[in-house]
Amino acid sequence: MIFFSDNYLGKAAVFIYCVLIAGYSSLLLPKRFPVRLTVLLFFWGYTVDTIYDYTIGGHVLDFYDTFVSPRYTLMDLLTYFAFGPMPYIFIYLYEDWQIRGRKTIFFIAGWSVLSIFIEKWATSLGVFTYKNGYQLYYSFPIYLYTQSLTIRFYHWAVEAQKNRSVR
Repeated sequence: MIFFSDNYLGKAAVFIYCVLIAGYSSLLLPKRFPVRLTVLLFFWGYTVDTIYDYTIGGHVLDFYDTFVSPRYTLMDLLTYFAFGPMPYIFIYLYEDWQIRGRKTIFFIAGWSVLSIFIEKWATSLGVFTYKNGYQLYYSFPIYLYTQSLTIRFYHWAVEAQKNRSVR
């Protein structure tokens, strides 16, 4: 892993810095979850992003590069951490807006559309460079799946915590 990038002040890097600041600022929102669950959601985001980067974006399928380079740099690591807070924000709004039942489908679809716009913006700034025929719209079902899985993971974690408390 090479930790030096060509441009730490370019548009792509500034985008990642802004996402980092905005994402981690979510911790300033009124507390809604226990600390353990908050940490778990952040790790979930970091882990899912890393898994996708190593499968879709890297070694296995190689459909994109981050920061126009196939080498891993400090900016790649910051990108992983930038997307760590996203599940926390997603679940925070899910709970704050009391999304349940059929509303969940619209919530996931809406969040997936928003994710596509953010990915398009990031791609236009050079955060991602598609290759091997990958298209932006291929990401939509990935977002649908990931956000559905995130809600399932959240409910599992809450249930596990309740079961642990009962003992």
